[in-house]
Amino acid sequence: EDGYEPAFINPATARIIGIPDEELQSLDWSNGYCELLVDEDAQMARSLMASLKNPGDRAEMVCKLRRPSGEIVYISSNNEFIGRDDRGDIIQKIVFDISDRIELEQALEKQSFEDSLTGMFNRNKFNQQLSDGHDSSFDHLGIAYFDINGLKRTNDLHGHRAGDDLIRRAADIIMSCFEGKAYRIGGDEFMIIDAESDRKLFGSGISRVCRSMKAHHISIAVGLSFREERCNVEEQFDEADKNMYEAKGQYYRVHPSDREER
Repeated sequence: EDGYEPAFINPATARIIGIPDEELQSLDWSNGYCELLVDEDAQMARSLMASLKNPGDRAEMVCKLRRPSGEIVYISSNNEFIGRDDRGDIIQKIVFDISDRIELEQALEKQSFEDSLTGMFNRNKFNQQLSDGHDSSFDHLGIAYFDINGLKRTNDLHGHRAGDDLIRRAADIIMSCFEGKAYRIGGDEFMIIDAESDRKLFGSGISRVCRSMKAHHISIAVGLSFREERCNVEEQFDEADKNMYEAKGQYYRVHPSDREER
């Protein structure tokens, strides 16, 4: 009821926190954790400490701590209710700085889900979204399928370096209008999955993409699907895919020399 009071703090904790040893005791530990935890993790820590009710109870958490310098570090905290004495409950906390591990995991995840040529999400991330979409509930959902027209002709006439540059420029335009919602799912194929924008905002974003592509002399075929009920990523992907290939067919009927074998 009176809060927690540190009985012993290993000096190594000061190095993790980023303070001199002599400042350890002056920090506020009354809630059972260091006052420098970020707010959202402090709430989690309070719940964790409240869950330790009887000797033998254990709980672990990974949390973020903001050092006095402003640097954020990741901490693994192992907490165990080890007994009682005349002062009250005794909780043992063992903490580790796992920042390097977390940073490596984040880098590997980014590498796994990021297209190296464009910086967009890649096919792996798109497949995950396609799978997760079955279980998601959306109030509205916009799907757009973009395909560059004439990429093969660019590669044949100017080389693959020019083709890669064309892909990058198209990707930059799409990402500028749909940041965090764009995927490169094939050589010259891009997807937008937008569960945030309403119909008007989604349409406005598509219009900006098309205007900018035209201004940069990039020809694209576009297929769209927008729903405000019964939203489903996979179904709408198929719908946008069909609409894109119809647009693609119209383009190649006018520009047969640009046709690509598929």
